[in-house]
Amino acid sequence: MRIMHTVLFYFFTVLLNYGIIKVIESYTYKGFEGKSPGESEDTK
Repeated sequence: MRIMHTVLFYFFTVLLNYGIIKVIESYTYKGFEGKSPGESEDTK
C-alpha cells in the first residue's frame, strides 16, 4: 500500500508539472504572436 501511494504521488507530480509547462508554453507562444520559443531566444 505504501508503494502504491508513492506511485500515485509521483504520477500526479509529473502530471502537474507537465500541465504547468504546457500553460507556460501556451502563454509564451501567445506573447510572441506565432514565433516558436526557440526562434524568439535566437532573435534577441
